[in-house]
Amino acid sequence: MEHKEAGNSLFSSGKYEDAVVEYSQGLLASPDKEVTLTLLCNRAACHLKLDHFEECVLDCNMVLEKDPVNAKALFRRAQGHMGVMKVEKAYSDLKMLLDVDKTNKAAIDLIHKVRSMAQDMNSTSNQTMALIDSIPSMADELQRGK
Repeated sequence: MEHKEAGNSLFSSGKYEDAVVEYSQGLLASPDKEVTLTLLCNRAACHLKLDHFEECVLDCNMVLEKDPVNAKALFRRAQGHMGVMKVEKAYSDLKMLLDVDKTNKAAIDLIHKVRSMAQDMNSTSNQTMALIDSIPSMADELQRGK
């Protein structure tokens, strides 16, 4: 437990990289399942703060293998997915979380952001497709101009 407490103190001080080290050392030292899941969730929170989204998702995956409805792991994995623009996966995690806890305010707020992000991406995708569709006509115009 000393690594968990040290990691928590470092996290509270904004020393996220150092907290990752403490949580990692705690994982090596602890055979207890519950402590392991807590350390992984805490380390995932550090990864989010450091914008290490893939690492966050990996830590949350390990938690969810043992505890498929762990609220913190689902929420943090959704945040990690958002960080790498995997909107569908973020939405799926939040939906699963809200199926278990319909009153989770943070998840409700984040699912609205995910929807907005998806709409923005769809809009950008439509604009990109319109640009791509215009390329053949631009090429024809250039060829005629020669």
